[in-house]
Amino acid sequence: MPPSPTFLLVRVGSVLERVDFDHLILVKAERNNALLKTYERNLQALASIKSFEKRLPDQNFTRVHRSFLVAIHQIKQVKDNTIELLTGEFIPIGSRYKKKFMEAIRHRIL
Repeated sequence: MPPSPTFLLVRVGSVLERVDFDHLILVKAERNNALLKTYERNLQALASIKSFEKRLPDQNFTRVHRSFLVAIHQIKQVKDNTIELLTGEFIPIGSRYKKKFMEAIRHRIL
């Protein structure tokens, strides 16, 4: 069995940019594109958030809103229907995604 991928090559304009999963903080839907926030930079990818949702590993990333996918390792706290990331950003949890989100993090809850 081949090893699990640890990165994606993402089309940004006419260039394929490498994005390592452990550097990715979040993916935000913007029209028909997606904004990828990493530690190093922000990238405007020519792909939908749905395509990232299919490609990113479920154990590390989860959809929390129709406009947001977050890296689970970037979560600082969850309060009500809001996630605070280690970067200080606040991300809403959509009611449609709350159950799936809680299932994704349940093994990390004490």
